[in-house]
Amino acid sequence: MSSSRPEQHIVHHFSHIHPLTKVEGYGEFTCGGCKTYGFGKTYRCSWCDYNLHEHCATCAPTLLSFMHPQHELQLVFKGPEQTLTHHEKRMCDICDEPAEALFYQCHPCSFDVHPLCTRLPQHVRHVPHPAHLLELSRWGGSSTCMVCSGAIRSWRYK
Repeated sequence: MSSSRPEQHIVHHFSHIHPLTKVEGYGEFTCGGCKTYGFGKTYRCSWCDYNLHEHCATCAPTLLSFMHPQHELQLVFKGPEQTLTHHEKRMCDICDEPAEALFYQCHPCSFDVHPLCTRLPQHVRHVPHPAHLLELSRWGGSSTCMVCSGAIRSWRYK
């Protein structure tokens, strides 16, 4: 009779010196890659308390996206040793939050996007508005959310 051990998923990510092991249901963490909130699945170094979102740990070095169809996006990593000046600090063009360490960039256009933000679908069906699909867009529509009445500072579905 053989003992069955769960298969471990390990990645060697360029952003960290140690191997990272996939952990299901970890809880809350800050991603060491994109520096945004995470919950649940993570690739983790328990020696250093370093976590990456599953997508940040496995995202491709280049990306073609409907969000910026003009050019291919390049994955950029700014390590802690690379201190950014005020003029070098970047914001994610999709969510309008800082793009600090790991992000996709179109250098000629100064377009920056978190790896997780690239996962947003181009179209969604919204239950209170079933007549047609809503499209993720930078322009158009109201600057106030029709659901929560909050201000919209970033891309929105319209």
